[in-house]
Amino acid sequence: MNENLILEVQTRYILHWNYRGYQELPQELLHYGGHIEEIYFKENDLTDIPDDLSKHLKHIRQLYFYGNKISSLPSSIGSLQTLTLLDLSRNRLRCLPDEIGDLTNLVTLDLSHNYISQLPDSIGNLTNLEYLVIIKNGLESLPKSIGKLKLLESLHVSGNKLKVIPPEIAKCSSLADLYIDGNQLRFLPYTITQLPNLMHVNASRNQLISLPTLPFLTCPRVIFDNNPEIHHIPFLLGCQQNNLGPSSTPFLRDQLSNNHENKWYFPVRGCFSTTNKNGSNTIFNCFVDQKKLIRAPPSLTELAFRASYKILFEKQVDCDHGNVRRRPRRMTLKGKEILNASEILLPKTLKILLLKGPTAICCNLKCLGPIFDEANVCFSETNFAQFDLENGDRHWPLTSRYFCGEWCMSQSI
Repeated sequence: MNENLILEVQTRYILHWNYRGYQELPQELLHYGGHIEEIYFKENDLTDIPDDLSKHLKHIRQLYFYGNKISSLPSSIGSLQTLTLLDLSRNRLRCLPDEIGDLTNLVTLDLSHNYISQLPDSIGNLTNLEYLVIIKNGLESLPKSIGKLKLLESLHVSGNKLKVIPPEIAKCSSLADLYIDGNQLRFLPYTITQLPNLMHVNASRNQLISLPTLPFLTCPRVIFDNNPEIHHIPFLLGCQQNNLGPSSTPFLRDQLSNNHENKWYFPVRGCFSTTNKNGSNTIFNCFVDQKKLIRAPPSLTELAFRASYKILFEKQVDCDHGNVRRRPRRMTLKGKEILNASEILLPKTLKILLLKGPTAICCNLKCLGPIFDEANVCFSETNFAQFDLENGDRHWPLTSRYFCGEWCMSQSI
């Protein structure tokens, strides 16, 4: 053994061993490093992690293995119970062992630039995880168990092959930053509008054909440029986004006063490739998640859903001085009584749909009532919000407004 290396291990709690060309963890570390708390082992040639690492590093808190050649993790990785940060970015990993879920004290997990296509369900056991970074892998899906990560603040899954974001993401109540750009998403789950701490959503460079019809609870900045198949912006979502921009006058208030001088100030470059100047005369399909919204007068079933929801829950959306605001959902006293006796008063399927909530809100500001599966929909050209394509052609963003009936629509258009 190298005596200088032994002395270095024995006299330090943090080791900086980057760029040393190591092909394995030095034996000096394994024999004398039981007290070590942090190891920086970036840009070496490490190919595997010893099975008995947890026996030697009993106090390790942070491991940085960025830029090595690790192709797999031993199942014993779950024994590193003191670990709070694990950086395995820019390696050669193709999968993770189920035991990764045993790292229950882990706060940060970075798996960027590997070849991982699936995450194990056990990822949901990382109940202290706050930062999960899986940029540029081959990730095809996220497990439903991700909804168990109640402390997760930042989720980065940019540059993968995701086609769907599970609606369980709405259970990540601490989530503030959601980066899902550069995937293959066609829809965003409308449940993300319910997240109480969400501040940023980057959904650019996907294959989106629709945006959430519900206003967000927190009014986050939503970036959705370079989704060419988006042909309309839900009106209430557009109002929220514009109020985050440079305009000092709330956009919605200008709409009500027919003042069309203000423009929408948020990035939409690379969208609306399917629209033109006559876009408002084109019949578009409206989707909420992957479900098509029926454009028709409400049926008795739809009316029953709306009436029941209004009995169960307080009104969530209101308009305050031209700004659309959405409050957390609160149950009425009558609603609590009904749900407590739901086995008698409500069929199970009806209870599930009502608790899931509406898919849109009526854009008549005197109504703002819930809409489930059927709505009157109006598309309109936003001539005051024209954007130029790079080649000089004009494209015309459209807004979509959803109404609970013909009367509400006639009073608003």
